[in-house]
Amino acid sequence: FTASDLEDIRLNLMCTKDGKLRKEGFLQMYNLQTNAGDEDETWKDLKKHGYDENLVLIKAKRPEPPAKDSST
Repeated sequence: FTASDLEDIRLNLMCTKDGKLRKEGFLQMYNLQTNAGDEDETWKDLKKHGYDENLVLIKAKRPEPPAKDSST
């Protein structure tokens, strides 16, 4: 996203006070994208996030665990 895109998201979608997209805002964004006729892009994004064609989460992306400190 460009800086302008991010500002539009913060102004027009549901975000936290510090500007992070809330779950509701995430859903708003994809609803707008789909209703604008970009359904293929929405499906591509959902699959990238680990969902199948039935919107079942099949592979969750998990953050990497912190590296263990070998000095202890």
